[in-house]
Amino acid sequence: MVNCEKTGFIEESVYSNIKYRWQDKYDEILTLNKRDLLKNSTELIMPFTNAYSFSKRMAEHLLIEHNTKNIPITFVRPSIIGAALEEPAIGWTDTLGLMSGVTLLTGLGIFKDMTGDDNIIGDIVPVDHVARQILV
Repeated sequence: MVNCEKTGFIEESVYSNIKYRWQDKYDEILTLNKRDLLKNSTELIMPFTNAYSFSKRMAEHLLIEHNTKNIPITFVRPSIIGAALEEPAIGWTDTLGLMSGVTLLTGLGIFKDMTGDDNIIGDIVPVDHVARQILV
């Protein structure tokens, strides 16, 4: 998601992007009032499709740029985060957005069918696995 403008095989690395000077973009966003920020949000985050992937990419670049003491950094980039497998309880989630909502509706028997591509893998990672990996 953080490299959403790329096509083909994408390495798990931080790509340079000559279009953005990330510090300048960050400073520009901080100067905007809420009305202008909402009005210009689509243009501000181009070519990203949403603010989530844009802000993740920005954060990675700014952390690297400001890491003057060369502290080791690891970025965790899970795919879709789903309900817990074990901790704090089986099926726990704090949201019904995205796949958690689909999982709930399917578990309740309300959602019975979903159109898709048999060649695509549904890559959903339990939230407790993501949290554990971050702590490690």
